[in-house]
Amino acid sequence: MDNEKAPRGRPFPKGNPGRKPGSKNKATLLAASLTEGQAEKILSKAIEMAMDGNVPMMKFLLDRILPKERPIQLELPPLDMANDSVDAMAEIVAAVSSGRISPREAADVAQLVSAFTRAIDSTDAEMQIDMLKEKLDGLNMHFNKGNSDANGAKS
Repeated sequence: MDNEKAPRGRPFPKGNPGRKPGSKNKATLLAASLTEGQAEKILSKAIEMAMDGNVPMMKFLLDRILPKERPIQLELPPLDMANDSVDAMAEIVAAVSSGRISPREAADVAQLVSAFTRAIDSTDAEMQIDMLKEKLDGLNMHFNKGNSDANGAKS
């Protein structure tokens, strides 16, 4: 039994850069050559089939025509503090409950609110750390000054 595994990595030898950037797949080239000059006819036939009630063709065309996402009209309260995210999340839940937005859209908006809240939290934490460093530096200077006075008195 040979327990040796094939090496991982590129399926071609070193020095072979693979396919050139911008080059097309053989199937793509074949499809392009078959439809060359007939794209308008094919498109009008597809539209005709959809108009005649061919549901899969309707779905195919609509998937390519309609935008994948739509803008969401949602009034959220200002997010000045991390606590404000609770009110924003309540508004998102209310919008889903009333059918104004889909659950998927709500999840996307909630993710934005959550990221914004984390940014507020990290900024607040950074400010608190800076403030504590300043206080600590002030105490160190006061402590060091007191020690130098005490050391000077002993000499």
